Amino acid sequence: MSVSSIDRATAAAAIPWMEKIHEYYAFSPDAANNLGFYYRDTGQAEKSLEWYLKACERAPNSQDILNDTGLIYLFNLRGQGKKSLPYFEKVLALVMEEGQAPQRGFWDALENLCVYYSSVENDPRKVIEYGTMRNNLYNGVPPYAKSG
Repeated sequence: MSVSSIDRATAAAAIPWMEKIHEYYAFSPDAANNLGFYYRDTGQAEKSLEWYLKACERAPNSQDILNDTGLIYLFNLRGQGKKSLPYFEKVLALVMEEGQAPQRGFWDALENLCVYYSSVENDPRKVIEYGTMRNNLYNGVPPYAKSG
């Protein structure tokens, strides 16, 4: 079960345990990112953002963490959608300019850029650009969904 697919009550019950884990693994970007997930899933967007930003500090070149941080701005913090763009753009730069191997966050960032340019900037050309890039790179199938 992925963290993002759990229900609100389960997420709320997990928060104290995740905070305890974080005490032991305070250096871990994943521990902070997971707390961001759980707070997001309980509707606590500001607290979620706090943890996502900690995760970004610990892993500033993680495609997944950068994408997750952009998501909280785009979908959960009203009126702050524009703040998501630098996170999604950095994910693309890590792959396209710095040569990182694409991870799930890259695929997701391409989709989220489509959402951003559709809902925040209202720029259909950019939606088509990123949608086409996503489709052309992977023939419409996420790399993590392909079998062996």
